[in-house]
Amino acid sequence: MNSLQTPMKIYETGKVSNTLLLGKEACFQDLDYINRDASNYQGKLSDHLVYARLVINNHSAAVLPGQIVEHDDGTTYGPYKGTKALAGSAEFAAGIVSPYIPSAGAAVGEFYWLITRGPTDCQFDGNAIATIGSIVGTDASGQARAFVDGTDSELGRIGVTMEAVGTTAGGLYRMFANFPLS
Repeated sequence: MNSLQTPMKIYETGKVSNTLLLGKEACFQDLDYINRDASNYQGKLSDHLVYARLVINNHSAAVLPGQIVEHDDGTTYGPYKGTKALAGSAEFAAGIVSPYIPSAGAAVGEFYWLITRGPTDCQFDGNAIATIGSIVGTDASGQARAFVDGTDSELGRIGVTMEAVGTTAGGLYRMFANFPLS
């Protein structure tokens, strides 16, 4: 399935008239959706696919681009249709809010694409990670951080870094996401 067959593009948020599409999964090419030119051309970032699920924001506030969120029903198994902000690092993360949506994020009740696997940008906590390929975990603020082996839950492994991570808290850095329960 490609993005032409989806109810909305990976960089859009909003209402969907057919709520049966909630939970729909799709694959998108790994393109530069942020820096589109006037003809809507997007440069290719990699040959990998980005896997996503159409969800609704059921949190009490907007969820932001690149933020890590959890399932709103508190379960670790499907069907997953709604999300809320991650409450703590012990929570089971569901995926990453599409980093390509507008900076204001997805408002309460809006649909958006949740990235569950593949290359994407994600908010990091501001602690530098120098080594590409480092295992990534979650922190209580809905941001990624270095996974702490022996301390963190194995289910907290959400992917690996694809670039060195800087010290900007909330900054978007490239990672390969692989959420174990999505």
